[in-house]
Amino acid sequence: MVLATPQALALNGTIVTHFKQDASLTMTTEDQDYEYVLDCKTNASKDHAILALSDKTIQARSRSTLTCERVIAAHTNSINEICVSETEPWCVVSGSSDGTIKLWDLRVNANTAAQTIPVRTEVWSCSIGCGDTLVVCGTEDRAVFYDTRTTRKLGEYGESHMDNVTRVRFHPLRRSEVVTASEDGIVCLFDCTIADEDEAIISIINVESAVTQFAFFGPELHNFACLTGSETLDLWNITTAQRIAHFPQIRDACNALNMPTEYLIDCKYDPTTNALHLITGDHAGTVNILQLGESLTPEAKLTGGHKAAIRCIDWDGNMLLTGGEDSRLCKWTTNALVPVLGNRNTRTSVERNVSGMKKARQSSRPY
Repeated sequence: MVLATPQALALNGTIVTHFKQDASLTMTTEDQDYEYVLDCKTNASKDHAILALSDKTIQARSRSTLTCERVIAAHTNSINEICVSETEPWCVVSGSSDGTIKLWDLRVNANTAAQTIPVRTEVWSCSIGCGDTLVVCGTEDRAVFYDTRTTRKLGEYGESHMDNVTRVRFHPLRRSEVVTASEDGIVCLFDCTIADEDEAIISIINVESAVTQFAFFGPELHNFACLTGSETLDLWNITTAQRIAHFPQIRDACNALNMPTEYLIDCKYDPTTNALHLITGDHAGTVNILQLGESLTPEAKLTGGHKAAIRCIDWDGNMLLTGGEDSRLCKWTTNALVPVLGNRNTRTSVERNVSGMKKARQSSRPY
């Protein structure tokens, strides 16, 4: 994946993904009851954006025109995450609070899933791997594995977490390895080819705060950036369980650079430049992009697209897609020239607490 130069991104298109049937024509913008765009992923052929909306539907939209080509009434409760196949452009997986994982074939014009896996408890996260034959889901306190072909449960890891497992991911390069992250602040790296949990665990990290997002980075993707519910950012080596840096006041540092930040959205890594980008936002719909290195460098401030908080992003190639609490999906591309931020050399040192580095090297359980 090659990321677009953030400074060159400009608003290319905006669509409203959902209109309330009973919305009054006299309602002001502030009074509108919007459906949220909760998740956004690009499919394998990179021609469609797959969206999860808060009305429990999935939309497939053209990435070039943002035209809606499929709407699926997918679940009976909130869709907490969607993931896509790395090879099959029509394969989409969704996990929901209705206690199911569903596999969808976008070639079939129906609301019937190709496969329905009854997890029977809320599914907070899902990831597909091993040639699309294996799906892992995060549930109330464990990671559970299913065969996508038979929907058969293959096993689970349930001893390492004590709270909701909010994020699960197959490692992008080492496909037999799975990372699980929880509201208990624990992040685990497993070798999922090993059934016994004690034998399967490679490392355990205590982030000390509920994990909301994480992103792999570095030449071999041995590192990961971890965003927390307390709006802090941690950088770790996932294999050695060593904390690289801790940023407890990252929002203040962004605001000091005139990048209005009320919450952290995500991190994205550019392997061509070995650059880690932090994406933040405010409740007025501003999207900020900063490069995270020895110092924090502002790269782009994107405005004019959203009117409320941003819930998800998908950054692939020369296009950034953002979905928000205003029902909007915005496309930012390099097609148009935009002013570069006044001073590209403006940077700030970020307050870092690395006192726990020695402790973080230890891979034993923290409890």
